[in-house]
Amino acid sequence: MLIIFASIAGCGAAPETGQLAPAGGAVGALVISKGCIAEPIGTKLAVLYFTVVNRGKEDEALVAVAVEGTDRSDLHRTVSRGGLAWMEATTEIAIPAGGSLAFAPGGNHVMVQDSAKHLRRGALVRVRLVFRRSGSHRFPMPVVAYRDLDQCVADASPRIVRRSE
Repeated sequence: MLIIFASIAGCGAAPETGQLAPAGGAVGALVISKGCIAEPIGTKLAVLYFTVVNRGKEDEALVAVAVEGTDRSDLHRTVSRGGLAWMEATTEIAIPAGGSLAFAPGGNHVMVQDSAKHLRRGALVRVRLVFRRSGSHRFPMPVVAYRDLDQCVADASPRIVRRSE
């Protein structure tokens, strides 16, 4: 599915640099917003949160995530049954056509594992999202203190995803 690429190219976007399109710039099928990485507290684990809006006419799925300078990132979803809720690893998370999906505390998220201890508050880290149809996209993600997550997840402005690979 090339909706995002055709839309960006059709709007006169700058050549691919691996950077984000400016806010209010070209509009593609996928928009990433409200994103941040929670700084690890006394551990090698960190958590990545963001929202994906699928403006396209076909369903999409996030199938992988890579965080620069870390060894592994795993998709997790929250499952609820019989009044109990727990997180479990998954190989993909669907994003419906015309819909959105939040990766937020208490719900879907990305566990950044191994070597995440270098992620420090104030850093801007490249994150690569891989979608089943739209391919691989990179964007910078701020690292924030855990206490600042609510503000980060609620207040961040939209970022247009650009194809990078």
